[in-house]
Amino acid sequence: MRDLVLALPAGLWTPVDDVTILNRGLAEAYRSKTSKTVTRDINGLVKMGLVEKQRGRGVRPRVEVMSAFLPPRRDPSAGQ
Repeated sequence: MRDLVLALPAGLWTPVDDVTILNRGLAEAYRSKTSKTVTRDINGLVKMGLVEKQRGRGVRPRVEVMSAFLPPRRDPSAGQ
């Protein structure tokens, strides 16, 4: 599920049917799985609040939520 959410392009909606072909790693991971597995994983990410899902549009990563988990960056203008 982590790889799936990280593979989704930021700011874009991806049709659910295209999720497994976003990159080679996902294609290999889901190759022997059913579409039900993909749906289960997407629904799990929706429950966690990391992905937004809309009928007719697909899914998109909620980058605004994920950025809250990044460590703070050092301010280069603060001197050393």
